[in-house]
Amino acid sequence: MLLMMVAVLIFSAFQEKAIAETKEIKTLYIRPIDDTYVDKSMSNTVFGANPKLVCGDTWGKFSFLKFDLSSIPKGAKIISVELQLFCYDKSASAGGILIGEEPLLEERGWSETTLTYSLLEQIAESAGAHIGGFISGFMELDLSKIEEWRSFSFNLTSYLCYYLEEKVGKNENQITFHLNLLGANGELTICSKEFAAENCRPTLIISYEKIPVTLFLQPIETDVTEGMEVRIWGTTHVEASYEYLKQWLTATYLENATITLEYEVSNASGHKISFERIVITDITGKFEDRFVPTIIGEYSVKAVFRGTDTFSSSTSGEIKFKVMENVDWQSKYIETRNLLYVFIVVAVAFIITTIFLLVKMFRFPLRQKT
Repeated sequence: MLLMMVAVLIFSAFQEKAIAETKEIKTLYIRPIDDTYVDKSMSNTVFGANPKLVCGDTWGKFSFLKFDLSSIPKGAKIISVELQLFCYDKSASAGGILIGEEPLLEERGWSETTLTYSLLEQIAESAGAHIGGFISGFMELDLSKIEEWRSFSFNLTSYLCYYLEEKVGKNENQITFHLNLLGANGELTICSKEFAAENCRPTLIISYEKIPVTLFLQPIETDVTEGMEVRIWGTTHVEASYEYLKQWLTATYLENATITLEYEVSNASGHKISFERIVITDITGKFEDRFVPTIIGEYSVKAVFRGTDTFSSSTSGEIKFKVMENVDWQSKYIETRNLLYVFIVVAVAFIITTIFLLVKMFRFPLRQKT
């Protein structure tokens, strides 16, 4: 029994080592769920339905964009973050545009249908803050490099990858950005989510590595006789790409996942026949297939998971088993016994006939001519 367990462990390690460690990448294109701008000179005006966002004087006119992060899987490794915008109009030739997170609005909650400059002042005052002073942000783009009717983007990869992994892991599924001009002598107008041309609307582009999955098939210990049921079973295992991501994984196995079992059998004529069977994992990530083979021969089978937006595809190692002909030994015995009886009868008849002919020849010899 101990030797069998050791053999299974060695086989399992061999299977896992044999699986290619290829990283599958998924890219999300996320539109804002809210975007607007506020104007100090029109402090009670709501601009949420405006197809354009305007950034002007540092604290006189600036924009906000809110994105939903719930489509990013918990425990996934984020590898790139980019905010893509489209410049509608630019009257400023100097200075830069700064992007940063607006945690105060995230905490209090906000909507493009209600946010105004006056409301923003009230939110700031309730938190013991005020509009103005130092502006925090991730990065700044030089306005001289932004052209009208051209897209431009903030590469936020080095600033936001780990931060977004943590936010999603903690179920903080929204992020709000503010856009401010610094040292500008004019305004910058960009297209909002209400802009008619979809390719001009703001887009948060996030790429992540799908969560790795490993499949394991349990070896069949003995060959199968024709007419017997075959039981193929295995397990799934989910593993974070990096150690620190484990804390945010929701499970270490795949539940209710579709697994394809790919069979191949070589029959007595040497022809290879392939077929597939579909199984579903249970609440513990295990799967099982039971069937009665109709072809005698040597079988091989492997489990395949096609992958999802969250989990990578995976293929198990291959296991083999034989389906042997079901021999009815009692019938074979009776058949052999009957053949033996026939052989004995024929042999006895032959011997008797031979003896009879020999006796006859010696009793009645042929007469010679004189």
